[in-house]
Amino acid sequence: MKNRIKISFPVNDISMFMIVVVTLAFHDSSMFLAISQVIGCFFIYSSKLVSGKISVKKIKYLYWLGLFSLFGFLSIFWASSSYNVLITVRSVLQVTMTGFAVLLYIDSDDKCYKILNFISVGSVILILRLLIAVPGFAWGTERVGNYIGYGNNSAALVLAYAAICTFYLFLRNHQKKNIFFTVLFIAFSLLCGSKKALIISVLGVGCLMIANSKNAFQMVKKVLIVVAISFLLFYMVMNIKPLYNVLGNRIEQMLLAFSGKTGGDMSTLDRMLFAKNAAQVFFQHPIIGVGLDNYRFNNYMNYYAHNNYLEIAADLGMIGFILYYWFPFHLLFESLKKIKNKQMLIVIILLAVILIMDVANVSYETDSVQLYISVVYAIFIQLSSRSKGVEKNED
Repeated sequence: MKNRIKISFPVNDISMFMIVVVTLAFHDSSMFLAISQVIGCFFIYSSKLVSGKISVKKIKYLYWLGLFSLFGFLSIFWASSSYNVLITVRSVLQVTMTGFAVLLYIDSDDKCYKILNFISVGSVILILRLLIAVPGFAWGTERVGNYIGYGNNSAALVLAYAAICTFYLFLRNHQKKNIFFTVLFIAFSLLCGSKKALIISVLGVGCLMIANSKNAFQMVKKVLIVVAISFLLFYMVMNIKPLYNVLGNRIEQMLLAFSGKTGGDMSTLDRMLFAKNAAQVFFQHPIIGVGLDNYRFNNYMNYYAHNNYLEIAADLGMIGFILYYWFPFHLLFESLKKIKNKQMLIVIILLAVILIMDVANVSYETDSVQLYISVVYAIFIQLSSRSKGVEKNED
């Protein structure tokens, strides 16, 4: 991929910019989100349908989420709540619509870089929303995502994944602004008080740094740097009061919960119980599950599993599990075959981190996570096609 971006903003660029920014920074406004996505998708779809050039690899994305959505819809016949099935299918179709627009949009190296920069802009706007909405006394005393309707983790996860993207941009173009954005996104994700965001940041940025090594000596050196930075981050979280109040204390409670000692975090204990219960539901209904988004009716708190693997397994059984996970794991394995291409690192590491974090997060209908998956798949297609010497410019 080229390191420079042509300065031009035709309709497709503006449409994709709107989709990315609204998806990342205005997720709380469901009506505004839906309208913006539909308008953006309309222009992108229109231009591509006129050209009539859509690769088979891109259509595979529709097969993936389309079949998953279809099976999810069919679960209405055995689900306790058909309403939950229909609402969730609608959400999956919505992320499918925007994800396919991403695939249609990225048809050149320049657009791979543009969309990563759009992610950066959307994340900056999300931070600005937090700065405007969150009162001064709340910073460092409570988890602030709720002030903009993002819940406890959503804003932090958006920023943590964006940090991986901006750090990748820095490795490619060495522009100092991308290091600034990486630090900025990590800092605000930590201030949001998300343990998941801390793990994503360390794993994603650390692995990118190490994997970008030119030789074994440099790799060892970078491993030591990553370990040192990780310890420094942990020290800051546990010793700087604002960070300890919103994050360090929660890490302590989580470790107590895992150790089985009294005083453990009830949130962690509940999630462990949800996971155990979801596994039991799966073993009771191993083939087709209990219905899309219907696991919640099989636990005492009427809550989801907090684990994408177990949520899908309990909801849709082994059939639904395979329908959903064959695609991202296939993409990961295919991208690993091309690991010698350093530009493929964003695909491998971002996707791997998403799959790792699925053990603590339900992501199959989450707009931001599905946006990132569609972005890495589109970049994979672009890089793979170029490596074969195929011209990939569909405009």
